[in-house]
Amino acid sequence: MERCEKILSHAVLERRREVVGKNHPDTAAATAELTAVLFAQGLYNAAEEIQVKVLEMLREIHREKHPDTIWAIGSLMASYSSLGRDKEAEELRVKVLELRREVLGEKHPDTIRAMGNLASSYFSQQRYREAKEIEIKVLELRREVLGDKHPDTSAEMEPLSLTYEFRFKFWKSIPLGLEANLGKR
Repeated sequence: MERCEKILSHAVLERRREVVGKNHPDTAAATAELTAVLFAQGLYNAAEEIQVKVLEMLREIHREKHPDTIWAIGSLMASYSSLGRDKEAEELRVKVLELRREVLGEKHPDTIRAMGNLASSYFSQQRYREAKEIEIKVLELRREVLGDKHPDTSAEMEPLSLTYEFRFKFWKSIPLGLEANLGKR
């Protein structure tokens, strides 16, 4: 990994800066690749520092509503989560969801995934009521968009089942858990 990091940072990133300039989408992409390497190595602080710069670059290049910028916000959110900065991560999850809804619409798979990520955040903070409301909506959207037998629909039943279980609503939890597991066969 260290060798890969050096190749990316010196050969690719520096070369792109020289050829296309500092504020170019290709330079931002190469810089984002470097953050992925750092993140994979568990160097979350270093990744976060660079992710902030990538996000600033992409906001300048594309503005806030471009898919690359939204992706960069999500990437920074992952670093915040890994660093235990849950409040900041949650704020970014909300931001990503708002942007995805606005740009892609409520029924786009990326929007639905962003909703599920926010529900997961609420669940991990033991905010089960908020998690349940979003998880129900996510499951409804997945059923509508993908159908009952799609693997993503089945996968969404599990978090909702767990939320019901943690809220002591076993009569709702058990059937969802069974349906989710049967959908995997």
